[in-house]
Amino acid sequence: MKRLGVTTCLPLVFVAVMCFQYLPKLLHEILGVAWLLLILLHLYQNRSWLRNLRHGSWGFMYWQASP
Repeated sequence: MKRLGVTTCLPLVFVAVMCFQYLPKLLHEILGVAWLLLILLHLYQNRSWLRNLRHGSWGFMYWQASP
């Protein structure tokens, strides 16, 4: 899957997992494992972005809302 495909599938599978009242327990568990694997794949695909977070400057003023 390409990056955008994984990113698109994450919220879709999450919504499906959260509908556990309407799903059989086995399907809920399978979807949960699939969602976890998608998260791990997403983090692996975006590891360079995560690695570059260390190089920024993250002071208090950065986190305040813009006026």
